[in-house]
This record gives sequence, structure tokens and C-alpha cells, in this order.
Amino acid sequence: MDLADLRIVLVRPEEGRNVGAACRAAKTMGIEQLHLVAADGIDRHVARVVAVHAADLLDRAVVCGSVAEAVSGCTLAAAVTRRDGKRRKYRIWTAEQLGRRLAERGAGPVAVVFGNEKNGLSDAEMEPCQVAVAIPSAPQFPSLNLSHAVQVVAYEIYKQGHAPRQARPRQRPVGAERIARMAEPLTGALAEVGFFSETGAESVQRFLTDILTRADLVDREAQRLERILHNVGGVVLRTKR
Repeated sequence: MDLADLRIVLVRPEEGRNVGAACRAAKTMGIEQLHLVAADGIDRHVARVVAVHAADLLDRAVVCGSVAEAVSGCTLAAAVTRRDGKRRKYRIWTAEQLGRRLAERGAGPVAVVFGNEKNGLSDAEMEPCQVAVAIPSAPQFPSLNLSHAVQVVAYEIYKQGHAPRQARPRQRPVGAERIARMAEPLTGALAEVGFFSETGAESVQRFLTDILTRADLVDREAQRLERILHNVGGVVLRTKR
């Protein structure tokens, strides 16, 4: 992928110093986009001082009200976290695996989302992302500093993206918003026939969206899958009648 398509998203950062250091980490690896979510409390002056020659990245940062807004329009969003759990992501990549997958993708915006220094990302903040990324570390001290985590992930993306590989034509993957709509005919039909519990439809919708987004579908594949899922939904409804 083109590094110009990559955006770093910092969610609820608490320390201006860490934001400035994250800017430096991102820019040393060729990343030029920064999105900030709920970052009103940081000291911008301190952040600019620490950012040094990457202060322009901070000055151009896009301020967003939510993670969903920050990753809007992306073909993939990856949430960096050290925690798993029932409401977290099924698929967890290492930073190296993320870099390799992004190097194999076609063109299109991609977001890497980092939580704040104290609590990381909540379940709700991870929801708009399709995959989790974990950085292996010693169990005695499993949590990395925010800027260090940005550096590790940015380095792997840069390294994998600039490794020699056979050139091949790239197609733009279908965006996550379209993929989210693809599963609606099937999940809607299943909900209508009473297949789900009260919250089951939403959970399955997100599950299918995550999987299909990671599949890097291009337009022709998406069109065919849309027809299939629409027809399957119709079969489910006819079976009820």
C-alpha cells in the first residue's frame, strides 16, 4: 500500500509529550496522516516541542468525535490492543503480520487505531475496526508507552511495504461501509424469522463485516457476494412463509 493512504488514530490521549513523540515515530516511517479522537485535554504546545520536525503532522491532525468518524472511508481499520475478551476481536495479528497484509493490499485508506496511555481502547472504540493488533511483550510488563507502540507498528508497516517484491497490478479493496451493508439482507432475514437473540443480529453483522473486510474484496467479488447474500436472505424469508 501507499504510505500516503495510512492514517494513525490516537484515541483519548492524555499526555501531550506522548502525542508529540507519536508524531515523530509516525513521520520517521513516512506516515503523514494523524487523526485525534477526544484529544481536547492535551497540551498542544508540549506536543509540538516534543514532535520537533514532525510538528507539521500535529498541526495538520484531523480532530474527530469518535473512532467511527476517524476510520470513516477506510478499506481497513486495525485496533492496537494488548487485551482480548468476549467482546474484543476474533482475529489478532502481530505488528509484523499487519505490515505484511498491508503490503499485499491494493490501494485505499487504512487506519491504525491506538488507545490512551492508561486504559487502551474500550470495546466500543474497537467496534468500528475489523482486526486487532497486539505487540508481544514480557508478561511482567505487558503495556508499551503509546509512542513506542506507534513506532513498532509504523516500523513494521514501513519495512514490509518497502521490501523487494514482484510487481503486480493493484486493485482498490471495497470499503468497510459497503461491506457492512452487504450482510444486511442475510442478517435482516434471519432476524425476521427469529433466528437471533435480542442482540444477536448486531453481533453477527459485525462478525461478518470484520471477516469480509479482511478478505480484501474488490468490486467484482463484492458484486457477486452481494447477489448471493441477497438471494440467501430471500430464501430464508420464503422458508418462513
